[in-house]
Amino acid sequence: MANWIYIAGVFEHLDNKQGQWLDNDPHIWTEPFTWGICRPDLRKFTNRNNYVFFVLPKTSPHPQMIFAYIKVKNIISHYHAFRDLTLKSKRMVNGANPNGNILVDGTGCYNTADEYIHHDRFRQIKREYAVSYVDQSKRLSITKIRNRSKFFLEFLNDLFNLKGNLRKDRIDKIISRKGRKLTDDQVKKLLKWLR
Repeated sequence: MANWIYIAGVFEHLDNKQGQWLDNDPHIWTEPFTWGICRPDLRKFTNRNNYVFFVLPKTSPHPQMIFAYIKVKNIISHYHAFRDLTLKSKRMVNGANPNGNILVDGTGCYNTADEYIHHDRFRQIKREYAVSYVDQSKRLSITKIRNRSKFFLEFLNDLFNLKGNLRKDRIDKIISRKGRKLTDDQVKKLLKWLR
């Protein structure tokens, strides 16, 4: 149905320094990468073989740039994700870092290890859980993020054909708070640019 690029607003750190919290959605710490909590509004319009590109927020200590992308292999429910033993590392547990992004417990009920952060949106979130292809999804190195970030704004302006008065001076103005839909051709250009 749709490919997406969006700013993962609370995802800030990519390196595991002592005492530093690593965000859990998208969960890019074990394979396959998964996307299960943030942006259920986009996930419900995402199908098998769609791509999702995740961008760091301005508040990150790293430059604002794509930090990971996935090609979706399956969209399943959180309950089915919990029951899939290949996704066991994605289960939420108390005190774990990085914590999982499966929001249910073994019975399909809300997992209180989430500490009620997403409890108010649980019914909406639990429906769709995206599992990626391992060989077609990637987390970028911090070095690559730094190097490519110098050209990211210009690349986005060109990717979305923003010229003259339409040209934007900030990444968040181009992608917007809502995220942005990508055509298959734009996905190909993005993947080529990232490689």
